[in-house]
Amino acid sequence: MSAGSVDPPPVRGPQGWTPFARVEASAQLRARLEPVAIVWDVARVRAEYFREFFDARSVSVTTLGDGLFNELVNVGSLPPPSRWYPDETVYPESV
Repeated sequence: MSAGSVDPPPVRGPQGWTPFARVEASAQLRARLEPVAIVWDVARVRAEYFREFFDARSVSVTTLGDGLFNELVNVGSLPPPSRWYPDETVYPESV
């Protein structure tokens, strides 16, 4: 940007979800992921970004396979005994 210009504010939430906002949100997420090399940390960084994006108290990244949800990472306000990388947290899809 040129001298005296102002950076655009961070894109937050789907309000005013224009093509520019989608591109800007994607660029912000890529910038946060650039220094990350470990898959679990990629999941954590993405969860943190989307927690801010949606102004959520917490976000969980979960996979679904063979009828089971498997929590990979949790971020934000977590009640005990929750933690970032839960061990063997698996739920049936029917729950």
